[in-house]
Amino acid sequence: MTGWIWFTDPRRIQDLLLGRSLIWGATDAGEPVFNPLPYWMMQQETLCRIIGFSTFVMEAGFPLILFLPSPRARLLFLLGVAFFHVSNTVLAYVGFGLFPIVFFIFFDLADVRRRLAPYFRKLTPRSS
Repeated sequence: MTGWIWFTDPRRIQDLLLGRSLIWGATDAGEPVFNPLPYWMMQQETLCRIIGFSTFVMEAGFPLILFLPSPRARLLFLLGVAFFHVSNTVLAYVGFGLFPIVFFIFFDLADVRRRLAPYFRKLTPRSS
């Protein structure tokens, strides 16, 4: 699914969520059998517009992460992207659930370890 209509018209997202919410069928009352969350979200037009626009911002802004000097800003952005990908797995059954693991390449892990080591030393009981 591509094109500008993804970001400007909530019906594309609503159609996707409806189809995915009813993938295992519906009850006699018309409710989804397995996961009611996509069905509920599909009915929220404003939320679908926000999802489309935020997807555009995230996709367009992702290359900028390479130029963010602050590790906190990078972490915040990557947490948002990770949430997006896990949400896609839960709502649309798109296989992005493990994708956020790749985001570790954007950090100098030796520096992260050095900064976090004092906190973990406090949590670890010392042997006598």
